Amino acid sequence: MTHEHPDDFDSPWKEALEQALPDFLALFFSPDAHAGIDWSRGYRFRDKELQQVVRDAELGRRYADKLAEVYTLDGAETWVLVLDWILRLPEDLELEFREELIAFEEKEHMPYVTSVERIGIQKGLQQGRREGEAAILLRQIGLKFGPPSEGVRARIEAADADTLLDWSARILTAERVDDIFR
Repeated sequence: MTHEHPDDFDSPWKEALEQALPDFLALFFSPDAHAGIDWSRGYRFRDKELQQVVRDAELGRRYADKLAEVYTLDGAETWVLVLDWILRLPEDLELEFREELIAFEEKEHMPYVTSVERIGIQKGLQQGRREGEAAILLRQIGLKFGPPSEGVRARIEAADADTLLDWSARILTAERVDDIFR
């Protein structure tokens, strides 16, 4: 048995999102993103603009995608895109979608960064920070005490960023390598 009209579970979701966008962003999207928006200026949904960049919009109704215009705390207009699900496009459509998205980003001065990309960027920054701190501490040890042993090197490479910062401060008064780790 086929259905000519599938059940509409999307409309209530969109209506709830339209009524509670600030709460949605704070709870599901990013507390930092929510805190960076001036909610006193309100927000406006930009469904027509969203349809311009979403290729299959011309095929009919979009499900659970919403584009909202908001203002940051410094007064800059920005847009927030909320997607309900991820769709893997065929390779040729993926390329076409990326080209259209890049053109739209350039036109609107609005970079598109997914939640997964944001998480990856944050993890990469944290890892880079830790690796940089480890490299600096190893260099400081080498300059002050001579080349670090494999044990010292392994201990530093296994440490978290906060511990590395503490050790980097201790090297200033350390008389021996072991004083750094106490």
